[in-house]
Amino acid sequence: AAPRPVLTVRLECHSASDQSLLNDALRILSVEDPSLVHEEHEDGSTLLRGLGELHVEITLDRLRRERGLEVYVGPPKVAYRETVLDEVDTGMLVKFDRTVGGTRMEASLRLKLEPLNCPEAVAGDSECLPLIEPRVALGPQARDFLGLDPDACEDELMLRSETARALISGCVGSLRRGGPLGPHPLSNVLLTVMDVDAEGGPAQLQSMPGSLRAAAAHVLGEALRDKNHGSKCAVLEPAMAVEVSVPGEHVGTVLSDLTGRRGTVE
Repeated sequence: AAPRPVLTVRLECHSASDQSLLNDALRILSVEDPSLVHEEHEDGSTLLRGLGELHVEITLDRLRRERGLEVYVGPPKVAYRETVLDEVDTGMLVKFDRTVGGTRMEASLRLKLEPLNCPEAVAGDSECLPLIEPRVALGPQARDFLGLDPDACEDELMLRSETARALISGCVGSLRRGGPLGPHPLSNVLLTVMDVDAEGGPAQLQSMPGSLRAAAAHVLGEALRDKNHGSKCAVLEPAMAVEVSVPGEHVGTVLSDLTGRRGTVE
C-alpha cells in the first residue's frame, strides 16, 4: 500500500481552463505515484496531498516544466489527526431533536468511543502508532431496536438497510470532521453505537433515516466537547524515518538542527 500523505497544500490556477488542465495532470501523476492525492473542490480550487514539502515541490515543478501550468500555492498544512486515550461513553441515551425546513428530526443515541491500536504497536517500544482508519460498530441493543441481523457485519448491514447505512455513514462523517482539539479527523478509534431510540419507534427512523445521520453528528460532538472527556483526547502528529549522510565536519551542526526541530536521532 502507498504511504499516507502527511502534508496538504491548496492549488489554484488563473483561469478555469487551466484549473481543468491542472486536475487532469494531477490524475495522471497520482496514477504514477499513488502516494500523491488530489481533491477537487466546487469553488474551483484543488487540494494536493503529499509525503512532505519536497514531494509536493517536485510535483509542482513537474506541472510547470511538463505542462506549462503556473499554479498559486497556498500555505502547507500538516495532516494532524486526533485520537482518544481512554474510553469516552455518553453513559445514556442522548436525544437529538431539531426542526429543519419544517421537518422534525428526532432520535436518541448512546455512543462509546475507545482507542483502537494494533497489538504490534502496543507491544513495541516505539512511540509511533500506525495510522488506523476509524471503525464503527453497532451494538446488540442498537441492532435489536432497528431490527437488524445480530450476526451480520457492518458492511453487510449498510448494503441491506437504509437506516443502518444512514447511522454508520453519519458516525463516519462525524469522525472525519474531527475532534475537539483541531478539529482534526479522528483516527485509531472504535465508535460503537450502544443503543438507539426514537419516539415513533423504528418505523419513524425508517421513514426518515436522515435523523440518525444528524443525531450521530450531534451526540458524538457533544460527547467530545464534554469537559469531563477533554483530557482523554490527543493530537497525532505524522512522523517519518529518514537517513541523513553529511561530511564529518558538519555532523554537529546537522544534529543540532534536527534536534531543534524535534527530531529524534538514533
